[in-house]
Amino acid sequence: PPFWVEAQGLEWELGDLEALTAVLRLLLARLAARLRAAHVEADQLTVELALVSGDRYATTFGLAYPTSDVETLLRLARRAVEAAPPAAPVTGVAVTVRPVRARAGQGELGRPALPAHRDLATVLARLQELVGPDRCGAPVLVDSHRPDAVALESFLLAERAEPGAPGASPAPPEGPRLVLRRFRPPRPVEVTTLDERPVEVREGDAVLRVVTGAGPWRVSGEWWDAHAWGRDEWDVLLSDGRLCRLARDSARGWLLDGVYD
Repeated sequence: PPFWVEAQGLEWELGDLEALTAVLRLLLARLAARLRAAHVEADQLTVELALVSGDRYATTFGLAYPTSDVETLLRLARRAVEAAPPAAPVTGVAVTVRPVRARAGQGELGRPALPAHRDLATVLARLQELVGPDRCGAPVLVDSHRPDAVALESFLLAERAEPGAPGASPAPPEGPRLVLRRFRPPRPVEVTTLDERPVEVREGDAVLRVVTGAGPWRVSGEWWDAHAWGRDEWDVLLSDGRLCRLARDSARGWLLDGVYD
């Protein structure tokens, strides 16, 4: 909506970042005042530039946490433009924010404070510059049985969970259980089989006998497209005392997936 846009045409061309930063500061200050007056904050920022060549430049990025702080917005806008600078001098500037209703929160006595939102947003912006926006975020599970199948979503600062209701009984403690420590990436191994069951594992120069094992557990998926996969998995006790997960991958052969603790 126009209410959340600030634009300014220029009587002269801007060819350096410092001059552009001064104009951005002015526009963001107006938008921040409007956000605070409406009791909302920005969670996305778009910078559009009109260029002397007649082309238009635009960059849009989300914020790690909604804010109306001018300096935070300015640092992020400057970094975005600095990472991918326009190809020609600037003759016009427009800034658009996406407003969201911010929920008030209260810290807890005796617990460490959460990171400052503006500092966290700046750190994430720097990380995205270093590794790319598609490699920076919060991992989430995807709807697949493929081992280690994950996706990344934009990082949001989580609020502290509310304490349980008065008188609520705590969950009973769980007993000890085995934990699979996965190798990433899995380690290629040579496996000798008997009746299609692993009986010997060669890992580097070591040749280990399979004392006992369970399996196979056969899993597969995405057979309908080019990303089809399939594997058989065994849990085996090796002669050196390690309890391991072995897998025979349809594309990569035998792999040592991990070790149980």
